Amino acid sequence: MAHATGELQLSEELVEHGYNSVEEIPGFVQRRHELAHIEEYISNYLDTPSLCLQIMETGIAGKVARDTETGDLIGAYGWKCIKHLGKGKDGFTFWGHKYGDKPNALHIVKIISGYGENYHNHTEIFNAFMRKLFHAKQHRHPMLFDFAVKSTHTTYKCKKPFTQFNPKDMRELYFALRQVCSMNTWCIKNTGFVFWDLGYGNGRNFMVDSSDGNNLKWVDYGGAGMVRCPSFRELYKNQKSMPVLTLENSHQQPLKGKDNLVEGNSDFVMLQFLLNFEFHTNPTSTADVWASMLQVRKDIVQEMKVMLPHYFRSRFANEVFQRFHDRDWLEANTWRELGKYIETNWQNK
Repeated sequence: MAHATGELQLSEELVEHGYNSVEEIPGFVQRRHELAHIEEYISNYLDTPSLCLQIMETGIAGKVARDTETGDLIGAYGWKCIKHLGKGKDGFTFWGHKYGDKPNALHIVKIISGYGENYHNHTEIFNAFMRKLFHAKQHRHPMLFDFAVKSTHTTYKCKKPFTQFNPKDMRELYFALRQVCSMNTWCIKNTGFVFWDLGYGNGRNFMVDSSDGNNLKWVDYGGAGMVRCPSFRELYKNQKSMPVLTLENSHQQPLKGKDNLVEGNSDFVMLQFLLNFEFHTNPTSTADVWASMLQVRKDIVQEMKVMLPHYFRSRFANEVFQRFHDRDWLEANTWRELGKYIETNWQNK
């Protein structure tokens, strides 16, 4: 796993040297007869050798290959699945390596769903900020890491899959939340984005990297889980050769009113943070239902802000709400002060 000062992961972004004909694909000539039914399909992707090898090995004429009997994933877009890790609205994730690469060249691969594509522009721009900051030799927050972005999937190097964060006590949880506060402080200041989705039923979006001293890493860079802050426009304008900003609140049909997932709303971000705490600390909580409702319509956020404090069961959520409900959660200083507040009043108590 790359560290904050580590080497940038550019290998996945290099253009693969394609084949000139199917005969150049290793092993194809010897198996030509049995591969006759997919030869024409393979010839359409000679510029992507790893996908050609996937099609050859699986015998399936498709970019995503699944076991015909079990439905289990075998490979996708030239990446061989070693272990399926999870599935969400914005895509499915697995651990594996490129077809044709050494088996130990392992990565986490996330295949983006149709829903995820609606917000993928945010992922592309966030990643571009990360790359430019690296080349400028600027510090990157240690919870974040390099990842490669394609139109259909994202990848990052990973020696072995991360493990779920299961705090042994509340102090450990508060320490983790402080790190999230620190990460969002950095993100707002350097990219103009803030991560609002901390993860629900499929687990938290920060996990333990056992290959890096059990440090916490942020693992979900899906565009629907981050929103733009007021600082974004100036930061974006000052960078050259950035991906074109196409995701706007201009009544784009795929968004279907989910404006809260594009331009940030301070109360939306605050309520999501507190609901996530409630969900993971109360086994009977329905906080995930409220969190989903908040995403659907922008005009219910103010109603929820009045109602939800009566729903909170934890002293932490209630006290954070009382102290920070009138703060701007799209500003870096709010997250910085929240982290200090958690350290002083909760972690060290």
